[in-house]
Formats: sequence, C-alpha cells, structure tokens
Amino acid sequence: MWRSDKSAHFISIHDQKNGGFRNQSVSDIATAIEQAKEYSRKGFDVYFACSEYKTTENRKKENVAGANGFWLDIDCGEDKASAGKGYRTIAEAEQALNSFCEKANLPFPTHIVLSGRGLHVYWVLAERLGRLLWAVAATKLKELTVAEGLLADPSRTSDEASVMRLPGTNNHKTGEPRSVTLKVSSAQYIEREGMLDAIDAATVTLQVVKSVQVAKAVQVRAPMVPEPFEEDIDRDPPNLLGLASALKVLSPDCDEKTWKFHRLAPMAYEARYFPGLHDALYKLARDWSSGDLGGVPSTKWNEHGSNGVSGKQCFDRVWKRFLTDNYTGKRVTLGTIFWGAQQEGWVYSQDDGGVADDKAVP
Repeated sequence: MWRSDKSAHFISIHDQKNGGFRNQSVSDIATAIEQAKEYSRKGFDVYFACSEYKTTENRKKENVAGANGFWLDIDCGEDKASAGKGYRTIAEAEQALNSFCEKANLPFPTHIVLSGRGLHVYWVLAERLGRLLWAVAATKLKELTVAEGLLADPSRTSDEASVMRLPGTNNHKTGEPRSVTLKVSSAQYIEREGMLDAIDAATVTLQVVKSVQVAKAVQVRAPMVPEPFEEDIDRDPPNLLGLASALKVLSPDCDEKTWKFHRLAPMAYEARYFPGLHDALYKLARDWSSGDLGGVPSTKWNEHGSNGVSGKQCFDRVWKRFLTDNYTGKRVTLGTIFWGAQQEGWVYSQDDGGVADDKAVP
C-alpha cells in the first residue's frame, strides 16, 4: 500500500488505557515496522494509514495524495453478530466475503489480515488512484457491500484517511492481547482499470441504487477539469481537424485496451498539455466513441460488454481517469492515433488543415 518514496506515510498509536491517539509520520517502511513493534510491546495498539499523503503535516483527507488499493474492515465476535455489525466467527466472515466477490464478480482480495477480532481485507492495485477518483470508486464499493448485505464497517470502506492494524503487532482492545497476522498475501496486484470496471459493472448488474450523497460526490468531487502537467512542452497545440480526420477511419468498436489506452488516453493527456482545448478534445473523443464522428453508430457504445457496462456508461469515468492520473512513466501520444489511421490507409490532406503529402504524419 506504500509504494511512493516521494509521498508521506503515517502510523497511528492508540493508548487503550487513557484513550490517547496520535499520528506519527515515518520516513520509510522499515522504520514504520520497527516503531510499530516497539509501541506494540509497550501495550499500545498500532495502525498504519492506508493512503499515501502529500506532506507530513497531518493525516487529514485533504492531505491524501492517493491510494494503492481498496479495503474493508469486517468485525467478528458474538457481540458484533448479535448487533448485526459483524460475524460470529472468522470462517463465517470469510464465507460471506467470498460470496460477495463471486456475486459482484469482483476480483478476490490480494491481502487479508487477521486483525485479532476480525478481517482487514485489501484489493491492492498495480497503480495508485488519485484521491478524487479513489473516493468515487470506494463509495460505490461501500454501496455494493451495503446492498449485498456484507457486514463491513461502512465508514472505513470509503474513508481515504483510514488506518488499519499492522501485521506483527498485537490487538490490545479487550482482554488478552491478540496477534495481528497476515493470512493471505498475493504477489500479483490487480490491474487498476480492471478493478474500477468491475466495481462499475457490479453497480449495474446488481442494480445498486446510489444515494443522493453519492451522486453529489461524483458531481462535485470529480469535476471534468484537467489536471495540467507541470512539464513544459516545446510544440504547438494539436491540429484538431487533422485529428478528427484520422479518427474517422478508426473504428470505435475496437478492443477495450485500444479504446482506452490508444485512443482516449492520448486525447485526455493532450487536454492536460493544452487545457484550453479540453472541451473540444472531450467532444471529439466522445463523438468518435459513439460513432457520430464517422457516421456509423458504435455497437459497444450502447450495448453492455462482458463486464456489464456499455461504452457510454463508462466513458466519462475513463476520460476523467486519464485527465487526473499521476502516472509518471512514458505517456502515449496522439502519434498513436495517427499511426493507427495510417495503417488503415489514411493520409493528411489540405482539407484537414494538414500538409499535402502522400505520407501520414506520425
């Protein structure tokens, strides 16, 4: 869950005797583990902050940079079961969790921690989600658990500033200390887009009714505003007429990877280089995806795919993802679109605002 050396990270220490609770920033994972074990030996409960933070100033939501996964807190015990807030045994909790994943068609968790009095469950992603996109997806995951009757703590699931118990420490909450241990640990992380698509698909197939608060969260917390890149670029803005011309020869009913990473991503990234062109690029991407640009309606735009979601339903979320991501590797460019069009026989023409040439411009 802690992947970035440039981000700040926290552990939290709770004194059960006097109720004291404090957050402490740590320089690295080794230091966090060493200090956590020392505090635990002294009788304190120790937690780690699941998200990564912008600064060491505080552990508030506003300081969250993003998170590398989603999590659930499932309590166990007779008292929790009687109150309808958990399961009597670990075995019952595991069975409920497995049934939930199967019914919602979600990936099975990558990590499960025995917290001493329940389960701490994680879906760890291959790439980090920014805070706003995480909050929207986590809210949907919470709605899914509520709708399907999985007895997880709802306040924890969608709280980006959550803390969870650290394996290797002890749970001192009541009675004799109980060990916090890692039961399941997968070496394979879940592909980020796949997890987001699975959550979206589940909300459709299981007909989850979103609350007004969730609708507001989507509208207010994930605005259609590009997050500009900080680096300078030494080139002119894209030729939208030429780009539209190239897109017309490319079918929107391509495979999902091509649609997302080789078509939408380069246009969304271009909107971040040139924010003033965002609306035009957004409309161009949407018109192409629907088939309106080429005059041939797209099948995948309106029909549900294998994940239960149509292109129309997930377009805005995919666009926003590339519009706000914090990916630091080499980004795909508009050249991918021009190259693909070239393979279909497309060439620039003066009518497209490009150059009169018999070769495509990559």
